[in-house]
Amino acid sequence: MSKGQVKPVQKSTSTRAVKKLFRVYLDLGGKMKTRSIGGNWYTLIIRDDFSRWTRVFFLKHKSDAAVGFEKFLADYRTKGVPCEVCIARTDGGGEFQGQFAELCRRHGIKEEFTPPHTPKYNGVAERALGLITDAALASRIQATQLFPDAPNHPGLWAEAISCACHQLNCTATKSNEGDKSAYEMFHDSPPPVGSTYPFLKPAVFKSRRKAKSQPKGEKGWYLGPAHNHPRECLSMTSPIGQKPSDVEAVPMTYKDVMCSKYKVFWEAAMKKEIDGHDKTGTFTKVKELYEGQKATGSKWVLSWKTNDKGLIVDFKAPSIKTVIAVASEKGKKLAHWDVKQAYIHAKLKDELYLRFPGGCGSMSGKVVNVESALYGLKQSGREWGFEAADALIEDGYEQYRVDPCVFRKVVDGEVVGLIVIYVDDILVAADEGGREELFASLNKKSPVKDLGECTLYDGCAIAMDVENGITKLSQTAYIESMLKRFDVTTTAFTPAATDADLGPKRDDEPAVDKPVREAIGCLMWTKLTRPDIALPLNKLQKIAHSPTGMIWNALVRIMSYLNFTKDFGITYVRGLGLDLSVFVYASYADNEVDRRSTTGLAGVKEAVFVRGVLPFHFIRELFKSGKITAEYVPTGEQHADMLTKVLGREKLEYHRKALMNLPM
Repeated sequence: MSKGQVKPVQKSTSTRAVKKLFRVYLDLGGKMKTRSIGGNWYTLIIRDDFSRWTRVFFLKHKSDAAVGFEKFLADYRTKGVPCEVCIARTDGGGEFQGQFAELCRRHGIKEEFTPPHTPKYNGVAERALGLITDAALASRIQATQLFPDAPNHPGLWAEAISCACHQLNCTATKSNEGDKSAYEMFHDSPPPVGSTYPFLKPAVFKSRRKAKSQPKGEKGWYLGPAHNHPRECLSMTSPIGQKPSDVEAVPMTYKDVMCSKYKVFWEAAMKKEIDGHDKTGTFTKVKELYEGQKATGSKWVLSWKTNDKGLIVDFKAPSIKTVIAVASEKGKKLAHWDVKQAYIHAKLKDELYLRFPGGCGSMSGKVVNVESALYGLKQSGREWGFEAADALIEDGYEQYRVDPCVFRKVVDGEVVGLIVIYVDDILVAADEGGREELFASLNKKSPVKDLGECTLYDGCAIAMDVENGITKLSQTAYIESMLKRFDVTTTAFTPAATDADLGPKRDDEPAVDKPVREAIGCLMWTKLTRPDIALPLNKLQKIAHSPTGMIWNALVRIMSYLNFTKDFGITYVRGLGLDLSVFVYASYADNEVDRRSTTGLAGVKEAVFVRGVLPFHFIRELFKSGKITAEYVPTGEQHADMLTKVLGREKLEYHRKALMNLPM
């Protein structure tokens, strides 16, 4: 018996359509792994036989193929004629039966089916779908290299396919006479110049304004052209590079995320978080809880991540000043490291069950056993602190007793490395060789990312000039956002008037509905670099439980002063040494209620400002051992004076310059 031969499929056909839309080829792609941001799973491709002009439609269900084809027919309908399509060729799949067949009969379209199990006979659509899908994947990979800040979310696969389809339509092809593009064959004119922009390219597009005073354009990313208007394009708004106060508020719940204009960004950040937990084995699945066991509820906590200028770059203590002062004096550069999902690298000792919130994909609502520390648990900070301390001690660092967040490495009696850890942020002051060795060692235990030279740490902007030995700490961006939040536009030369009444509420004073506590909380953070507002703010903190108009006006006065001096901060200059000079001063029975005095301590080198009294016996022991000495300082040179009483402009500026090392 001879072996049966299969007749080869012809590479070309003599029955190619002689006019556009006479015959179209259709094919439906398989289900994608990720749902698109529009909620679709399938891709329907329709290709014109004459011009090779191609359109793609995205469907939620396979049975929606008829709906997609009807949209195609409506886009190219002529006056008085239901449609121009005469023949529709498909592979005869179930999605092209029933409703699809009824649609073809209604519009007078003949259906052509390929033989079973021979997709080659529908190669015009099959090859085009494969080529477009590959091009879409390549464009997404390229976007991560060209535009690192672009939101390359997996759910953007539909937009990437649509953009790739348009780009291929505008590309010359040998399938057409004269190597003309499908666009030129279909529209009888070449594609417009510059019509093929890269996918996810940063762009500025026209936005709808609610008022004429608002800007006409809005930043975003290019997703592809629109088909309803030649000058229209698909785009996605971007919060990157803007201030948090200028964009949509951070969502508080998963439902808010689904309604947010930045939904894609939040979903990408949430997926990244869940993937991180999966890789580290933070959770183990639980089939059911035994009697008496309860699952702790959970929720998403979202926030913006900003840079040193207060601009959004991503969708998330006094000891710091000590390290910066030493680094400035020793001429060491400050490196900023970030531990990815820091808490989950520490194991929990207790048994804990957690119920996932919405937005966790297939795990939403399910109960798991928590193996590692997790943000929001009371014990997580402690466990991560132990884990980080053990890792640094293994590398030769020792932990400060006074501040457990500070570590130092001593070699031959000299400090060669200083480290501050604030949750997942690490500030390192060491030589390049020491930094590289420590970085490699820590990466073996936890994934650590090098963010480069430190310019922003814990909300403070750090401007370091190693060559000239000058380092400045400031909170300009934070102050500007605070002023905008409370709508303060006025300015003042001092944080409080010399005759200001900062005492408790009087019986005849009515309460006011003002965000007093919120304002105090914001101002407290600025004290990190602004000791000049410490006194009036501390006095107002004591009486914040009874908000009055007087208290609110006093807070506005402090914010007005910060508005006038928002660029001020603490400056360190190399050559002044590391000796700490502490100015101590006290008022005389200035409290009108209990006649207590106000004591102020100010360390000039580190710009430490404390209000209160150190333990008497501790000071006496240091004085007796000769570790500290006491010297008389005239009232005019007592820089702690501004921490005990409200001063006028001239005296305030003099003492402020000494404590903050400001230029004249």
